[in-house]
Formats: sequence, structure tokens, C-alpha cells
Amino acid sequence: MPSASASSMAEDYAVASSRASTTTASASKANSFEGRRGPPRTGKENQFTYKNGRKHHAYGSEKAPYPLSYDREVVDVDVIDNVLRFKLSPAPSLATIPAPSRVLDLGCGTGGWAIQAARAWPNAEVVGFDLVNVQINLACVEPSVARRITWQHGNLFVFHHSLSTRLPFEDDYFEHVHIQSISKGVPEHKVLEFALPGTYFISTLKLEIHRVLAPAGSVEIIEDDIIFPVLPRWFTEPLRAKAERSSAIQPTNGTHSEPIPSPPSSPRRPPHEHALLELLFKSVYESRFINLKPTAVLPIYFTPFFSQCLSGSPMILPVPFLAPLPPLP
Repeated sequence: MPSASASSMAEDYAVASSRASTTTASASKANSFEGRRGPPRTGKENQFTYKNGRKHHAYGSEKAPYPLSYDREVVDVDVIDNVLRFKLSPAPSLATIPAPSRVLDLGCGTGGWAIQAARAWPNAEVVGFDLVNVQINLACVEPSVARRITWQHGNLFVFHHSLSTRLPFEDDYFEHVHIQSISKGVPEHKVLEFALPGTYFISTLKLEIHRVLAPAGSVEIIEDDIIFPVLPRWFTEPLRAKAERSSAIQPTNGTHSEPIPSPPSSPRRPPHEHALLELLFKSVYESRFINLKPTAVLPIYFTPFFSQCLSGSPMILPVPFLAPLPPLP
């Protein structure tokens, strides 16, 4: 599968404030994570399976439909995305919020954002929650930051409403919840289902976010649209034409041969030369009901349950930047 670093990336974010009617947290909740700093678990988060030579999580597609592998180059893209994210805005949040004291990073991946957030918010305790154990070893992080970070693991893609699938955190605990790039593992028909016209059933995940969010807390979601990485025809056709002219040089043995005429072009040419590959690329997500443009629907998911939702303008970043074509000989 083509690397995400080769594609254009469009990001959007939504910030939602919790409802004023949420109850306040009790004092005992402030130390609720002290007992969770023990040795790492040896559960399914440390188990992987290999499909077509690629490293994947050990959950079935029904339990965790996240299709991307955990190979080194894919994990490196997550690191690059975080570097780019903080180059665009050095603050942990794209919105203006007061510095929180308890932060949850859902779907933290390698944990790059959680580490940067702990550095930027020196009084914050940060919990990174993810499906698998691929987080940065906290021994590599400065002690003053590492002691305020906890990695926890679980399947946030489970959508059955029961106590066994609740997030392992107490009510009204976190002042800020950060979610980034989890849309590739969240089926759209599970995120928002319509029972009757105008009636919404929000998934367990959204309900759980609302449950663990403290009064006046904030939720921030940053997602990128799934774009097939390809160079457009206006860029590739001049290069192809140059190669065809080079191959049309007359042979040196004195003979003359007529060039073979090229077949007539189809009146409906695809926009690029890899249309079939693009169909296969998109089918990976469509078969799992993954929305290819989550930035278009983010506010819809939060408006019914949060008092205020703000949506920023998408950031469109062409990667790599296309240099001007050299002059043809």
C-alpha cells in the first residue's frame, strides 16, 4: 500500500466543550492512575500477526478494522506526521484552551503527541491509550516528562454498549481529550447510525469520551482525508512523451522501419495512469465502511452531545512539492 507520506493531506479539527450538566469529579479521582503504573501487560497489545509479509495487530477485522500495518516505514510516517503537526503549530492544541492537568490521548500510536503535550504542559499528567504496544520507550524521554506519562492499551474500536467495553477511566476525569488519525479504524456505520429521521444514536466511543471528560473540558480531533497518492497526468505525460521520442530513434544498421502506431486513446481517460490500483486502494477502506473524507463529517458526530463545536478550515499540504518541469529538448 502506498505510504501516506506520498499523498496530499487535508486536515480538519473539531473542538467540543462538555455539557455544563456533567457532574464534577471527586477528589479521589485525582490519583486514580497511581495504581496503573505497574509493569506493562502481556496481553493482546503485544501480539502481532503477519499478512502478506506485513505486521498487523492480532485482532480480527470485526473487532478492530484498522487496516494499516505496523511495519517500520508505516510507524515512521506517524512520527513524521507528528513532527509536521508541531511545525505547523508548536502548541499541543490547535485551539486556545487553558493548560489542562489531566490529558487523554486516544489512539496515541507511537505516543509522539503525548510526549510533546507533557513537555508543553509541565503540570499535566498524560495518558496515551492505543490498541497495540508500539509507543516510544519512556526510558528514552527526560525523567521530568516521562514520570507524567502513562501508556495504556485496549480496543477503542469495540462498539458494543456494555461495561466490559468501557474505557478504563473514571467519570469526569480528563480536562482535555486528544484524538488524531483514528478514522481509518472507525467504520462510519458504527460511528453514527440513523434510527429515525432526525434521531441519532451515537456510538459507545463517543459516549465514553463524553463520560470521561471533565466539566468544561475539551475534545480535539485531527483527521486527514484518505487520498490516493499519485502524480497527475499534466506532470507525467511530458515525461512519458520525452521517453517515447527517445525510443523512436532510427536503428543504426541502415534499415528503416515504420513506427508502430499507438492505439487510439479512450474518450474517457482516467485522471492518472493507475486507476485500477486506486480502485483497489479505496476498496480496502470501503469494504470496512471507512469514510474516505472524515473531515467532512466530524462536526456531525459531536454536535448532538456537546454544547459547542468549532470546526477549523482544512489544511491542504501537497507532499511532495512538485518542481517545475524541465524544458523539453
